[in-house]
Amino acid sequence: MMSEFNNFLNDAFPYALGYYHGRALGEFENGTYENMTDRHKQLFKLGYAVGVEDYCEMDILI
Repeated sequence: MMSEFNNFLNDAFPYALGYYHGRALGEFENGTYENMTDRHKQLFKLGYAVGVEDYCEMDILI
């Protein structure tokens, strides 16, 4: 059970980091995901896209 939770956290972090970069920074930071696995790179890019979308949708209105 604990290993499943650790796997979830390992996958959640790259997504959350990508979301942060998309929402707060609007750009990839150099060297952010160069050492990530292909799966984590994909999760980072997915989080980034959602972060940019949220920025455009929510933050521009304020």
